[in-house]
Amino acid sequence: MELNVLHRHGWTVSQLAREFGISRTTVYKELASEAPRRYAERAKPTALNEAQVKHVERRLEVCPKIRGTILHEELRRDYGYQGSYPAFERHLRLLRPAQVRDPEVRFETDPGWQTQADWALCGIWPLGHERAELSALVTILGYSRTPAVSVSQDVARYWSSRKDASRWPVVIRPWAMDNPDSSFAVSLTDSSSRWANA
Repeated sequence: MELNVLHRHGWTVSQLAREFGISRTTVYKELASEAPRRYAERAKPTALNEAQVKHVERRLEVCPKIRGTILHEELRRDYGYQGSYPAFERHLRLLRPAQVRDPEVRFETDPGWQTQADWALCGIWPLGHERAELSALVTILGYSRTPAVSVSQDVARYWSSRKDASRWPVVIRPWAMDNPDSSFAVSLTDSSSRWANA
């Protein structure tokens, strides 16, 4: 109907075709018809029938994270579904319940209150004219998440590095570590520590 109105106001067939993104033949047919033309609904060979929808809903109720390829195979084997997997996947998106993720809870501490520390063996590295086995202490401040890494040939020196107050913007009180080694028992007199077994 809008085509007819615009045509009566002076729009040419070419202008109408460009405006609506259709061919000039379609414009001529529309102008010649007495009423807006109706198109028959297209067949949907990949649509799920009622039995197929019920099967998918039952399976999703029991296992919401089931793989779509498994459901597609079940429908083809047991319910005569003829559609391809991409076609089935479009229907599955509408049937699969939305996954609600639990909110992330951030671990919070007061400034200067806690530090997480872990160590690692770094292997053998060139050191000057020699090769030495190096270890590293990685520490993360609990409040600011500021990291620091101390590399040493001697595991016991890890703790001497943390004693240097100039390396830290704050004074650290308790330290939390996983699987503490006995060599770390040195220098625990000036601050408290809490061991966390894995």
